Amino acid sequence: MKHKEWILFCHTLKIGFKNLQQTFETIPRRSLVGGGALLLVSLLVVNKFVFRHKEESPIIKTPRVEVIHSTTQAINPVLNLSAETKANAVIAVRAEIAGKITEIVVDKGQDVSAQQPLLKIVDNDRVARLSQAQSSVDQRLAEYNSAAKLKSKNFVAENSLLQAKANLETANAELARAQYEYEQLIVKSPIQGYYQDRGAEVGNYVAVGDKLATIADLSVLLLNVYVNENDISDVKLAQTAKVAINHSHEQIEAKVTYISKVADPKTHTYLVELTIDNKKLLLPEGLTAKVALEKDIEHVHVLKPSVLILDDQGLIGIMIVEQDNKAIFKPVEILQAAAENIYVKGLPETVTIISSGAEFIKNGHVVEPILANTVAAPA
Repeated sequence: MKHKEWILFCHTLKIGFKNLQQTFETIPRRSLVGGGALLLVSLLVVNKFVFRHKEESPIIKTPRVEVIHSTTQAINPVLNLSAETKANAVIAVRAEIAGKITEIVVDKGQDVSAQQPLLKIVDNDRVARLSQAQSSVDQRLAEYNSAAKLKSKNFVAENSLLQAKANLETANAELARAQYEYEQLIVKSPIQGYYQDRGAEVGNYVAVGDKLATIADLSVLLLNVYVNENDISDVKLAQTAKVAINHSHEQIEAKVTYISKVADPKTHTYLVELTIDNKKLLLPEGLTAKVALEKDIEHVHVLKPSVLILDDQGLIGIMIVEQDNKAIFKPVEILQAAAENIYVKGLPETVTIISSGAEFIKNGHVVEPILANTVAAPA
């Protein structure tokens, strides 16, 4: 209450009490109720003057918030992908000649080397045809040599020499064909690998092109993973990845050997192929694999997931406290999430973060920051 208002109030109060005294002297006692009413009105006036200031100026308490200080750390974010082990090659061995199967040299389910015999086909007359073809070549070669000598002495015409040469080439072609068919009597594995399946049994007649066996090359295993468009730039040829097979704690290395330049039109992901050295054939095809590809170094804040909030537009971010103690919402990008921590970027190198109570603070409001490890326990 101002000084002039106080003097006016006192003067009014004095006159009021004087008038009240005169009233008591001139009116009957039964009319004292009216004087009581006047006194009550006077007290209400006092209340109005005395408490007016408090009603007009309420005290607003600055909210206290728990904060932490955070500084960026250099990390290698990991791109976690899933895949299955695949054989480097699966080759179908087919019959090159027709005939009956006479012997199973190696049963399926075995590791085989390149050119190892698998099956045998009946000879029929192929050995005899090979011998005949060889004799025919010997004859045609002698005829050609004789014609060449005669031609050198001009005893025969040029055409005779050319005919002898043509006969020799025909004989050689027949010999090559007979030799090839003879070699196909024994069906061999074209590569080193695993004898996965057999397509014929002893006594079966097979025609040219029939499937006889399946050989899987497991010396190198393939892993096909699909990387989204935001991460494909972080994948490089010859890059090393860590691979865990069937949730095993033991990790093996794989290398990136192929990166597709064309995205899948439906998923907008890119095929990336990795290879695993499996020369000892310890790993089969079809195992579930977890692939971890390290990305380029990033400077991030490592925080608890509980500091994340959503703003009115639905953006994920963090409430920070600036130098003037104003709470400011900052959108962040989550690079990696683990069981206990998240790795985010989009914040200054050093920042004060509201770790508790951020969801109750409006953007731009002034707060009283209290460090998390100095907050007093409730009484």
